[in-house]
Amino acid sequence: MYIKLFFGLTMMLLGLNTHTPIRCKEFIYQPKVQKISEDSLPKVDVTIKLLNPYPNKNEKIMVLITIKNNSDTIQKVLFDEPRISTGGPWKTSATLVNLKNNKSMVKYMNKSILSSKVYFENELKSYYCYLRPNEMLQHKYAITDIILLNTNNFKLPSGKYRFQIFYYRNASNVLEFRVK
Repeated sequence: MYIKLFFGLTMMLLGLNTHTPIRCKEFIYQPKVQKISEDSLPKVDVTIKLLNPYPNKNEKIMVLITIKNNSDTIQKVLFDEPRISTGGPWKTSATLVNLKNNKSMVKYMNKSILSSKVYFENELKSYYCYLRPNEMLQHKYAITDIILLNTNNFKLPSGKYRFQIFYYRNASNVLEFRVK
């Protein structure tokens, strides 16, 4: 019973459409997925920069993420606050590909899937940032704050990689780097 409720709420939070009623004791909960309008998503430019261009395989690989409003209207964004338990930025996913074999190094594109905290819209109101035209936000993150690596020790082995993030549907530039 509780597993079905958790599954249904998880599906709803992930934006997946589920029409299966969830039975919980005396009542039936019919999940309703709120459709998010494409117009309500922030339209921003996203850039990433590797802070150490030659990382070693045992060190954290740090990136600087910049979100800039290049539109002529104010953009409502939720990015680096409140801090989520996984440590990464809000609404961000990423890809990381090993260039030697063209295989993904990512187990989960966003570590927030591992988080257990659920926020309601009214709890987040004070955390939104309203970027005026040409304003930007910047924050440093370890790549492993954003994604969960698909490796035994959750570290990148030596090799050459391609990394890109997505903030909502806004794609960043692509970084290529080598881990010593």
